[in-house]
Amino acid sequence: MSSILHTTIVSLALGLFVSLACGAQDSPEQEEDIPVAIVETLPAWQSCASDQSLAPDEVRTCTEQAIANFVVSNLAYPKKARRKGIEGRVIVKFIVEKDGAVGEVTVVKGVHPMLDDEAQRVVESMPDFHPGMQRGKPVRVSYHLPFNFSLK
Repeated sequence: MSSILHTTIVSLALGLFVSLACGAQDSPEQEEDIPVAIVETLPAWQSCASDQSLAPDEVRTCTEQAIANFVVSNLAYPKKARRKGIEGRVIVKFIVEKDGAVGEVTVVKGVHPMLDDEAQRVVESMPDFHPGMQRGKPVRVSYHLPFNFSLK
């Protein structure tokens, strides 16, 4: 495995986290639209969610590994960025919507447009998740996903 992919896998396994930043929830209508800070059941990769033999902590681990595998399979270090020696850590924020779709994908910490665009493209191409649940209802959940682009 190349060091670029290895660095990405390590980063993803250790770096995927639920955002704890969220606005105040004043009304029931507003509550439905704001990503939750603490969720009873985290969103899960579909194959992990459908595996009835997995305990909740195993579903989380399975989801993190599935995301890492997806990124490794779909990420392409831009050739021009590689030739120019551009590297660094890009952080992409996204929301797993109530229907499990990946939405509101934005780069919150960029390095260079070529790397930023590639990280954003990969997140936007992720398949739907099994949604996060709170009190038995699907909710929006915010995530940050780091991408380490390294030429070493």
